Amino acid sequence: MDNNWAGLVPRAVRRDLERARYVLAHDQRLTAERREALAGHVRWMLRLVATGDAQLAAAVRRTAEAASAVGACHEGTPRRDAVVAITELCDLLDRRRVVAATAALPTVARQVHWLVDGMSAADCEHITRALVPSRRKPLLRPLAVAYRRRKQLLWGTSHAPDVLPALAG
Repeated sequence: MDNNWAGLVPRAVRRDLERARYVLAHDQRLTAERREALAGHVRWMLRLVATGDAQLAAAVRRTAEAASAVGACHEGTPRRDAVVAITELCDLLDRRRVVAATAALPTVARQVHWLVDGMSAADCEHITRALVPSRRKPLLRPLAVAYRRRKQLLWGTSHAPDVLPALAG
């Protein structure tokens, strides 16, 4: 694993945008609880993206609006709109070197399980050691259990992509 710390958050955001797109496009029955959780997770992730230009800011705004519509409605149209918005945003993120919004970094540091999801065991250990102070290590186990529950709610048993996307160069 390289030490591209600035790339950890965009990579995790991109991974979960792919997962959300997959779930919205392929999972036929989404409960209200799951739709609301997906919408909230997508909106949270979008706050982590530094929107440095108008095109990216507009794509983030469209994706946030589409996610909110998914959370509020059980019909198919908002889901299709969200898939289109996420696809457009992912295309933009693929073409740009997007970094995490600076104000979001303290929040993300507390989300180490989210950051390392899908990484190799060695990379997980390396990042966890770097981000979590020794005195906080005992808190990791209950946080891991909570993260696994949240992950199950969001992604369920779908075959949503579990690979980390490469960063744009």
